[in-house]
Amino acid sequence: MHTWRKVGCCLVAAAGVSFGARATDYYLVYNGNDGGNASSLSGAGNSQGWSTTPGGAKAVAGITAGNAYYVYSGQQSGTVRTPASSSYTMASGASLTLMEGATLNLASKSRNNTVELTTLVLMRDSTLRLDVWDSGCVTTFSGNWVCDEGSFIVLGGSDDTGRRETLAATVTGAGVIAVRDSGTQPASNPKDMIITGDLSGFTGGLAVEAANFALALEGEK
Repeated sequence: MHTWRKVGCCLVAAAGVSFGARATDYYLVYNGNDGGNASSLSGAGNSQGWSTTPGGAKAVAGITAGNAYYVYSGQQSGTVRTPASSSYTMASGASLTLMEGATLNLASKSRNNTVELTTLVLMRDSTLRLDVWDSGCVTTFSGNWVCDEGSFIVLGGSDDTGRRETLAATVTGAGVIAVRDSGTQPASNPKDMIITGDLSGFTGGLAVEAANFALALEGEK
């Protein structure tokens, strides 16, 4: 708690009282894709990283505590990878926002791991595409996600054997949760999509555009 004293008509902080550091805004650097075993979430490897201005040079490799991260309006992100072989939890107090018109392609190579985007906001006309890479890749996506009307959370997008993708996040707001495939998913190896998250505060829609995906709804709605 700060101590205040009155000077004329103004209130000023008493001497010796320090304020916490102001959060820094960072913006995803568009540079194609995260390199092999790299992640712009954790900062591992040759990540695209984040700049202090839209379109600026890389300033930090990954998401750090207490700061705000943005995929800026109209930006196509290439692909951001999750850590290659471990679970991931967003740094304490950090947030990730997809600004209006932005697209974030998030690919997981984790096997039997959880990717927690603790505080995630999707603004109008933004899209979060979630996919799992490699045969046998099983990933759970979690966190507290807020969606504006007109935003999209998309599960799926490519074909392979034995993949499983679970949306376990608490999702509130509007928008659409969509399940889509690439059109080449073999019927003999359906890709499993499971929604277990709390959707009780979600007023948007669910769209399924996938011929050979198995979809299970297990959350609250």
